[in-house]
Amino acid sequence: MENNNLKEFQWNIINVFRCAGSNCNTQELIYLLSYLSYMDCKLKNSPYPLFSNENLDDSFGSFVLSVKNDFDTTMINEIFIENNRKYINDSLTYLERYSYLKLNTNFLMEIIKKNDIYFYEEMLRTNLFYDFNFRTYDYNTPSELIEIIKYFSKNINNVFDIGCGFGNTLISLKNEKSDIQCDGIDINSNQCLISSIRLSTFDYKNNIINNDYFDTNIYNKYSLIVCNMPFGLRMSRMRRDEILRYYNEKFNIKFSPASSMEWLLVYKSLNILELNGKLVLVTPLSPLFKDADASLRKNLIDKNLIDCIIEFPAGTYTGTGISYCIVVLDKNKLDTNVKFVDASNCVLGERHDKRVDYNQVINILKNHMYKEVDLDFISNNNYNLLPSKYFNNEKKSQLQNATKLSDLNVEVLRGFQNFTKNDAVDDGKYSIVTISDIDDAGNISKNLQTLNTTRDISKFKLQEKDIIISTKGTKIKICYVEKLKNEDTLFHGNLSVIRCNDSRLNPMYLKIFLESERGQIELNSIQTGTSIITINLSQLSNIEIPLLDIDTQNKIVTNYVFKKKELDILEKKINELKSNLIDNINNIFDGSGISE
Repeated sequence: MENNNLKEFQWNIINVFRCAGSNCNTQELIYLLSYLSYMDCKLKNSPYPLFSNENLDDSFGSFVLSVKNDFDTTMINEIFIENNRKYINDSLTYLERYSYLKLNTNFLMEIIKKNDIYFYEEMLRTNLFYDFNFRTYDYNTPSELIEIIKYFSKNINNVFDIGCGFGNTLISLKNEKSDIQCDGIDINSNQCLISSIRLSTFDYKNNIINNDYFDTNIYNKYSLIVCNMPFGLRMSRMRRDEILRYYNEKFNIKFSPASSMEWLLVYKSLNILELNGKLVLVTPLSPLFKDADASLRKNLIDKNLIDCIIEFPAGTYTGTGISYCIVVLDKNKLDTNVKFVDASNCVLGERHDKRVDYNQVINILKNHMYKEVDLDFISNNNYNLLPSKYFNNEKKSQLQNATKLSDLNVEVLRGFQNFTKNDAVDDGKYSIVTISDIDDAGNISKNLQTLNTTRDISKFKLQEKDIIISTKGTKIKICYVEKLKNEDTLFHGNLSVIRCNDSRLNPMYLKIFLESERGQIELNSIQTGTSIITINLSQLSNIEIPLLDIDTQNKIVTNYVFKKKELDILEKKINELKSNLIDNINNIFDGSGISE
């Protein structure tokens, strides 16, 4: 069936309700109208829906009443599966909530009656909106991720989907393996109804539970558990404390209020996972490296449960611009490594239409083109599971005379923490450098904010030859302090300073190294965070640098400074030429003529 026909149907339904000025959930409406049309065809043994057009006015309520009467009449003389009778009634009850809407009911009926039973069957199988680039609507698991989840679903006999939504993952898995039991749970009653309807339409054995997963006792065991809850899941403090008490008692492990909800879901789910089962978790990256989750990750790693982690690029998941990953846990894992997959280049499309190239990801998995990291190595890295950390380590080449900063007479200092813009005053005694005062070239603004304070700020004062590095922000900035306009200049808490007090190290040489490709790999390997990058000071102290002899360092610095001056002169000349070019063009068109 042509995708264009399915897409046209969706657009027509959307436009009907948009013209009614409604903010209703169009995705739910399309599924339910498709289901009712499909069931009308089945009941009347007709290829097309035969709903009556009688007694329609300009209210959606008249449309719903007409369809309801039509089903009531038809089902009287039909031997019909009770579930379908219930789902028809539940669907109509849902639609009745929009009875007040004023819309073109005749056009709506025309849209519905022009399509046949095979069309509606296909519509009920489709991952609506996502498959047709309607990507600003409901939170749906991208079809590309479902294809990757299916790769891990070999030899399963049943599946449990936590946060099953409209049932897209379950339907796709069932299409792949027809004899599996498909169960799921979701807190949204409307989505549970639609998920049940879609699975039952194709006689897919299922049990969809409408409840909070944390409140529900599940007694079956599953060979595959899929968990894709909305990113950034939140709950009330009272509710969270209640859950944490239960978890701390049950698992004898410390869950803190700062623990990620994703790991809480994992621990609960392990109880219903078969001995040879797999759990596939879709999650943002933060649970992989947050300090609050270190003990939770440690416990899973020590039990050798984490099998594979796939990191995806930002912008490939509908509704969010952050990076995210798939974590696969395996109760029957035999090796003692974790497989890390870098899917940052596995992308199709551009800008707002970026998608994961799942074929490329599956090819990486099939051909073992991933990075395997020993559990001991992970434990030595504070159980950090961020894939990019280990890929950056892989890219490291052997440094000449590699030396840790902590083995030199070098201080790593944190900036002045409690300063905000509200603390700034005109003509204050102290100037302060913030991230926004440093440009991408590493130059400090000449117009710094000033403040007064009675606190001891001696340890926050900048000195010449300090290296400023941003340790919390959207990007890493590096600045070498040559001259200070004000000797009482402080550096902000989102900045740190590396101060070299060792005759074996030229501070400018260190700055040059940190800006180099090799230095950036060192910094990337210790940074955490996605939208906000954070660098831990203790880890910064332990990065390795090539400690060449001081004469060689000085030669490198001299050459760098000379080339930098040449570059500055050329950039100044380019800017002057650009300005002259613009002036020349403006003169032509304002009547001044062409300047020489």
